[in-house]
Amino acid sequence: ADICGFTGNTTEELCVRWSQLGAFYPFARNHNAYGSNNQDPAHWTEETIEAIKQVFRIRYHLLPYIYTLFYRSYLNGTTVARALAFEFPEDLATHKVDSQFMLGSCILVTPVLDEGRTFVEGYVPSGEWINLSTGKRYFSRGTWKYFDAPLNVIPISIRCGCIVPIQVSAETTDIARKKGFGLFVILSSTDDGSSAAGQRITASGELFWDNGDDASLNYVHVKFEVRDRTLTVTSTPSSVESLEKIDFHELDLKLIFIVGLGKIPSEIMLNNNPVKFTYHHNEQTCQLNSQDHITLSKDFIIKWVF
Repeated sequence: ADICGFTGNTTEELCVRWSQLGAFYPFARNHNAYGSNNQDPAHWTEETIEAIKQVFRIRYHLLPYIYTLFYRSYLNGTTVARALAFEFPEDLATHKVDSQFMLGSCILVTPVLDEGRTFVEGYVPSGEWINLSTGKRYFSRGTWKYFDAPLNVIPISIRCGCIVPIQVSAETTDIARKKGFGLFVILSSTDDGSSAAGQRITASGELFWDNGDDASLNYVHVKFEVRDRTLTVTSTPSSVESLEKIDFHELDLKLIFIVGLGKIPSEIMLNNNPVKFTYHHNEQTCQLNSQDHITLSKDFIIKWVF
């Protein structure tokens, strides 16, 4: 992806929008031809630089998710980025959508493609979604929706029921992978504390991780699943030897967000031991900061009760 174009020159505003779009491409680079105007982020104004930095921080947060999509593509031939029609083939309205795409099964990207826009219209397939920029949950019956999109925002929606592995952003991918992981657990619907809600709410996801450097077969595959108000994490190394060949400090879990808790849990437990948490009322989210040593190289469970 030649962000901001290869031949010819774009405007500063469109370069921002192009950068926001390109940050969610499987392969993202700013690249242009000899003789064209400079278009790298540092060439522009401070406002533009900050907007581009902001969206690439999001990309770096999502690198574990994107890396896992490449693993799944290698195994099954699935796409990393895909048309909405590929993900929702039964929804005939998606067959005509050509200005949005899915990144994996969980992330809906609705880019701004024209100058002078502070909002954009996008199609949202049926289901519950989280607006990443606002943190708000919304429901769609398979309709078109207007999203606010000031210059520093690209509308990103995350599908409820997904568990997305994330990491801290950094100057380089090598540094970022040494800073530990987070989990973005987005419950399939709001848990209001009732027994019925506890039975119907689910979420799932996965992580593939290796040393990021070579084609060795030393890796860890981690599955995440929520059922009955319990997050179960199952870690499977490729072999016993791989446990010695991967730096498992990279798999330290620093932060967990559980999104969709309609009320404050009375208790959250890690392997049956109570842990401290912070509840964010507006976002209906519990935040757990790892005070004990939690690693994604080992199985564990997190359970919440009301």
